[in-house]
Amino acid sequence: MRQSGPARIVCSLAFAAALFLIISAVSRYLMLQAFAPDDLAKLTGAEKYDVFRTGTLYDIRAFTLTFAPFLLVMILGSAFRSPRTVGIAFRTGGVFTAFVLIVFSVINFYFYRTYNSYIDVFIFSAFDEDAEAVMKTVVHDYPLGRALTAAALGLLLLVYIFRKADALFSGARLPWNTRAAWGKVLAGVLVLIVIAVYVIGTRGSVGRFPLRRNDAAASRFRAVNMSLPNSLMAFYWAVSDRRNTKRLPEAENDELRKLARNVGIEADISDPAGAFRQKVPGEARSLKDSPNVVFAVMESMSTHMLRFDDPASFDLMGSLRGILGDGYHFRNFLSEGDGTMDTLARLLIRGTRLDVSVTDAKRAPFLFNAVKPFKEKGYKLVFITSGSAAWRNIGEFLTFLGFDEIDDEHSIENKYPEAKAGAWGVPDGFMFRFASDRLEKARKSGEKVFILMLSTTNHGPYLVPKSYHGADFEIPEKALRRFPLPDIRQMFRTFRYANDMLGTFISDELKGSGRDDTVIAFTGDHNVRGLNYTRTSEALLGHSVPFWIYVPEKFRKGAAYDGKKFASQMGIFPTLYGRALPGSDFVYPGCDILSDGCEPSFAFNAMISGINGKACLIDEPAFSWSGMRLLRPDDLELDPSAPVGKDDRDCRKARSFEELLDWYYRYAVVNLREKKSGK
Repeated sequence: MRQSGPARIVCSLAFAAALFLIISAVSRYLMLQAFAPDDLAKLTGAEKYDVFRTGTLYDIRAFTLTFAPFLLVMILGSAFRSPRTVGIAFRTGGVFTAFVLIVFSVINFYFYRTYNSYIDVFIFSAFDEDAEAVMKTVVHDYPLGRALTAAALGLLLLVYIFRKADALFSGARLPWNTRAAWGKVLAGVLVLIVIAVYVIGTRGSVGRFPLRRNDAAASRFRAVNMSLPNSLMAFYWAVSDRRNTKRLPEAENDELRKLARNVGIEADISDPAGAFRQKVPGEARSLKDSPNVVFAVMESMSTHMLRFDDPASFDLMGSLRGILGDGYHFRNFLSEGDGTMDTLARLLIRGTRLDVSVTDAKRAPFLFNAVKPFKEKGYKLVFITSGSAAWRNIGEFLTFLGFDEIDDEHSIENKYPEAKAGAWGVPDGFMFRFASDRLEKARKSGEKVFILMLSTTNHGPYLVPKSYHGADFEIPEKALRRFPLPDIRQMFRTFRYANDMLGTFISDELKGSGRDDTVIAFTGDHNVRGLNYTRTSEALLGHSVPFWIYVPEKFRKGAAYDGKKFASQMGIFPTLYGRALPGSDFVYPGCDILSDGCEPSFAFNAMISGINGKACLIDEPAFSWSGMRLLRPDDLELDPSAPVGKDDRDCRKARSFEELLDWYYRYAVVNLREKKSGK
């Protein structure tokens, strides 16, 4: 007699694995065709082999990890002679693993289209957003109805397939007599071999280390490498990253000293702030003689999109064009983060964790509180957003930082009943109108205000007020080719509207009292979403945003302007201090980019930074290179023929700087906040 249990398990396992690998391979092929067709054609034979091998290993690891509990039930069912249990476990496990893979592959496809990355920890930020707004965005931007219909049909098809397969494999027999002693031994050996191979599959490697995230760099091309981890592996890493943000290790002195020296400074935990304690040059002035300060963070204000502006035929600036010459405009400028909250956290506290506002960490006494110098001087701190103050709990977070007033879409709607909120808030024009009124109120009362504004209109779903007709233009073919996005026409219209409203606000201020008594600055929170920067030459451009600042004549003393200077948002607050707070002390990494003393060559971004004529990767595992020289000293374009070695001193400095910032974040959250509260 021949035993059916082991044979049935082997056949069932092989079938489930084969279907999983096929689905994953098809998903990867569709990703490559959608996002990297040109790069795919440029792969060498060796690279194609590495891409296929690495992708398959990720798929094997994902399958074995996902199917493991079902395989265990199948083995136990066979051991206790329960064919029904084996069948149920196979059908349930097969349908589950295949269906989950399909669902997450679809999510991964659209996640990459939006964020230019496979699924990462940013996916969890949706849980911290306004649920209704998120749902409106999903319904508007993604084929949700078709996806749900396809998912239901796919699930039914998988149930049918695995029922048929189980019926086929239920009669499988080993090709030897398993009643004999030697037959039982061979059957046991077969089971052990299957288990051993399966365990190796869960590691994805027979080497010392299992297949890891960094192993995805199997080619020269980022988009190709981004397709290698399947959606389940990507989600597994995202969950792991999310979990790690909840358990922050204590900041140790030895770590601080080492990281500080790598950056080129000295620091000690006895006075950690000392390494970044600075004094604004100049004689201190009274609050009465100080300027008001307005700083606008604009949603998705992209330097790349602005490059397509043509005042005659494709006007993307509107009123903004007329005021650029009145201030200092920096074009070789990087956002520090790549999401709104990521950038805000870095600007306001030099924070490296974008969940800071929705965790208890928001109460920590951060050493790098960017608005503290204004508060200590006597400024009234005002936050105005066209969105909701409940978004990621931003209102409460800013209150802990010292803001006196929090005004959001509800404040604006109350003041201007004609302002109607959409998915993410009221149109930006009403936010700027509110800010103008607040400035006038301050002038009449004699108080000085620091106003931080956060716009929201230039965010999907892209909606322009029906009364606005300033963006009735034809989009040139070259722009459509470079931005092949479904809503690109509406995106350009919304982009123009936001710029026009910002320009109108600044223009009105410069026509009035603001020309003499108000410092005005703006930047983008990040580049526009959904663009693919798969070309090495555009790696820095993908993180570029503008920075512009107007300084009244009487506060320009000592300003040294170089519009081609490389810089990043790390320098914005020190630059504001330099114009508004001479003689004041502050603790903050970065320097006044309108001064001769500021290091002109360090443009920091959490993923890729520009330093001394090079671009250095900070946290971009999909690229196979570690650094690249600039093609020209006055532009963001990189030279793919001039790579920089992994051990380059400047690149080590850039990577260590991000780690150093994380140390200071952990010091505030764990060493100061949690220990003080007795946690």
